[in-house]
Amino acid sequence: MSSVASLTLISQQFTIYFGIPVFIFGLIGNCLNIVMFSSRKLFPSSPCQLYLLTGSISSLVAIVIPLSLRILIGLQYDLTKTNLFLCKARQYLGHISILASLTCVSLATIDRYLISCREIRLRQMSKMSTARRLCVALVVFWSLHALPIVIMVNIYPAAANQTVCVNRSTAYGYYLNYFIILILYNILPLAIFVVFGWLTWRNVHKIHQRRIGPELQRLPTNQRQEYQLTRMLLLQICSISISTIPYTINSLGCRQVMQSVSTIIAATANNADQTA
Repeated sequence: MSSVASLTLISQQFTIYFGIPVFIFGLIGNCLNIVMFSSRKLFPSSPCQLYLLTGSISSLVAIVIPLSLRILIGLQYDLTKTNLFLCKARQYLGHISILASLTCVSLATIDRYLISCREIRLRQMSKMSTARRLCVALVVFWSLHALPIVIMVNIYPAAANQTVCVNRSTAYGYYLNYFIILILYNILPLAIFVVFGWLTWRNVHKIHQRRIGPELQRLPTNQRQEYQLTRMLLLQICSISISTIPYTINSLGCRQVMQSVSTIIAATANNADQTA
């Protein structure tokens, strides 16, 4: 069995056994998150609440469209081979939704740190007006950033009268592999999660120690909601961190397969031109 065939088989098995549970639990979890973060009774209006709401919506989009199509590919029902719209939409919407979700959770992590600081100057940097602008700006920015995918990705003929949805640009393929997937999907957000998550936990722990004294003060309702929001954010960071590593390994494997296929397609096209 060739290396390309081996990588393809491993990717298909990974998509089936890892992707389906992620799809089920992610669909339920993100729907519940959207309901909770949309409720003013459960959580007060705050920048962190807006970031998490936007991030949950982005994650839901990533699960409903790109992940569901990827699971169908693993089950040998690849609709992207014959439908140009699905071919481009899966990768385009996947990049926008994943990057928007990671950016929102990163901004929420930084916001929690600012809120937990004792310095008034740092706490005042957390503003709803800024959060609204950032949410709109990040969606627009990642939408523009992913536009080359619409141009580069297309359906091309492959071996044995088959077609494949692939990016034929070698340079853009390296950009996807080593900048978007490795850095933007993994290294950068994980670094923000670890650093600001730890700083937030440290500040919250100090506040909790000051609050729990001989008098055992009871926190006001709004502060309890803020602490609950912080705990939910930390749990979300843990879940994202755990799921990111295997997704990256699988994505790089898929990219390697697609890069090999695109090389074969380019070689076939060159041979055809020389023969003609």
